[in-house]
Amino acid sequence: MFARKRMKHLVSSEGVIGGQGKSSLPKYLGYALPCDELDGKSRVHQYDDLELHDVPLMAQTSFPDFEGVILFGGAFEEHGQDSFIGEPVATCAAPSDLDLRDREFYTAVQKGKTVVFLVPNLPTTLGYHSVDPRVDLFRRVMNTHGIHWDVLRSPIAHVRSDIPEFQEFIERFGTVHHCYSLRGDLTKQLCGGRGMVFAFTIADRVFVLPCAYPQTHQQAVEMAVTAVRAARDYRERIKETFPEWVAEYRFGKEGQLIAKGEELRGQLLTLESEIDVYKQYKGALCFRSDPLVRVVTEVLHDFFGIELEIDEKYIEDATLKDDNGNILAVFEIKGVNGDFKREDVNQVDSHRERAGLGSQTPGILIMNTRMSAKSLADKDNPPHPDIIKKAVADNVLLVRTLDLLRCADLCQAGKLPKEQFRATILTQAGWLKCHGETAEVAKQ
Repeated sequence: MFARKRMKHLVSSEGVIGGQGKSSLPKYLGYALPCDELDGKSRVHQYDDLELHDVPLMAQTSFPDFEGVILFGGAFEEHGQDSFIGEPVATCAAPSDLDLRDREFYTAVQKGKTVVFLVPNLPTTLGYHSVDPRVDLFRRVMNTHGIHWDVLRSPIAHVRSDIPEFQEFIERFGTVHHCYSLRGDLTKQLCGGRGMVFAFTIADRVFVLPCAYPQTHQQAVEMAVTAVRAARDYRERIKETFPEWVAEYRFGKEGQLIAKGEELRGQLLTLESEIDVYKQYKGALCFRSDPLVRVVTEVLHDFFGIELEIDEKYIEDATLKDDNGNILAVFEIKGVNGDFKREDVNQVDSHRERAGLGSQTPGILIMNTRMSAKSLADKDNPPHPDIIKKAVADNVLLVRTLDLLRCADLCQAGKLPKEQFRATILTQAGWLKCHGETAEVAKQ
């Protein structure tokens, strides 16, 4: 099972296996292959007929830049225990990267690239609950196409491929853990038995192959190379080649569809740009220091029309002023691995003292708490009642960045007026609690 126990560090130094310099060989991407013995480094494996770029999760590469991509089912997920109910749970190890690769996957497929999923034993349930299909790219693709799979009671080690090009891979690595229920005319069985589907392709571009979990990273590389060669050779055999001049003739309806496709692609680019804006706002849930201050000030400005002035000397300090330059409120913005503490509230008082202000001036403490949380549920932890009481006594409003984003969402939906939010943060002390469709200030 491909369950990452921890995240490797991001960027990597580039090494080349089998030669240096640029190559004219077709380039394939082995993305986040398991049993990483390279400590997060990227490598290029050169063969007589192709190059395999072997990169870790969150590498600075793009799926559409390669002839094909090979990755394991479960590459993005990690398994642990829910901190609240104590049951096993699957979570995404790199949510932002997964969202990026999800878009890149469909872009690559639309461009005619090859994508191969090598699928070891992946559970459909953990404990008493189904695994969230959003935690991994393979699960997302299967869910989008309505392809259901069942976990076999025991793996099948000896099967034959229906397609000759995949026979070598199936013989060497093809341990079967799942059977699939295919839907639509675009899916085609590659391997099966006893009325069950073990391997298949979608539109002859996406390939799903069974495998055992590799014992070493080198074995994972061998599996990736063998699989991509099979997919490449299969696609080469079945393709129908047209000379370029054929495109000069166009059906009237074809032209309309092409124009419509270009229009939709333009709309898709616009939508992706808009989606990226919300992705940047969600940096408030994982950033600290300067990046956190920047994104919090953007959220306050874009959603509520609140313009903060950042202190150049104390980057986590900010103020809200009126048109005459008078300070209406002081803000502290910081990210921590834990929760609100007494000393965090005290820092707001220190900020007021540096500005020559009394305790009657509202203090707003915006904190990205639990930065090391493994899930949103783990992050959604309220402040301790004693800290809330201290905040009330010291005229400080505690605002988790999670609550700030929830308030922004309510504001955009027309359920929380900007004026009400502004009045709340300037007149209330305690904890700004946002849940469901309500925002209120808890006093204890």
